[in-house]
Amino acid sequence: MTTAIPPGIRDWALLPGPAVVLDAVRTRARRAHRTEAGTLTNVVLTAPQRREVALLLGTR
Repeated sequence: MTTAIPPGIRDWALLPGPAVVLDAVRTRARRAHRTEAGTLTNVVLTAPQRREVALLLGTR
């Protein structure tokens, strides 16, 4: 069973900031590390990229 990704989530994931974060999460998953919780300490985001990530998370 495949589930379609809602268009708004897909569009958000393609933004530069979220793309960096999602790539880091995929890397963690490939290394068999947890992905549902934790801190991505090796991810560096610009201020605009941080705002893009915050859009979905509902934070500043």
